[in-house]
Amino acid sequence: MLRTALVALFLLTSTCAHAGKSDFGHETVKFDPAKFEKQRSAIEKEITRGERYAEISDQDKRDVLEALEAMSGLLEGKSGIDELNADQRIELFNRQETVNTLLTGAAEDSRLICKRQTKTGSHRQETKCVTVAQARTDRENAENMLRGANRRILPNSN
Repeated sequence: MLRTALVALFLLTSTCAHAGKSDFGHETVKFDPAKFEKQRSAIEKEITRGERYAEISDQDKRDVLEALEAMSGLLEGKSGIDELNADQRIELFNRQETVNTLLTGAAEDSRLICKRQTKTGSHRQETKCVTVAQARTDRENAENMLRGANRRILPNSN
């Protein structure tokens, strides 16, 4: 138990040292209580605007907001994470991971992919942009439609 707590504390402090911009463009939550509320507000605004995290599900949005609220409660009245006990640090770390994981996935799914395509029945090309999530949904729908077409049994024509 003590070893697990020490490993989690090490991970929490190393995570705090490496917090910053991720590869997907969103800022991970840093555990400077003085800056946390500003970061929380910025994340909430981005989620509400629906651009960077356009593809976040309603459930994930609720989970992120709940985690941010819990983190805010843990940090309230504290000048640093060193004022938290071991259990509180672990909870803070787990909440941070929830926020980071959900926002990273939403940011990646919300990324636009643009392609030049020749429109059917025309020689003109047009640019079509869709999110990663929409491209995945379109691909899955096309695969399902093909599978359904292959399973249809045509009546015997005698």
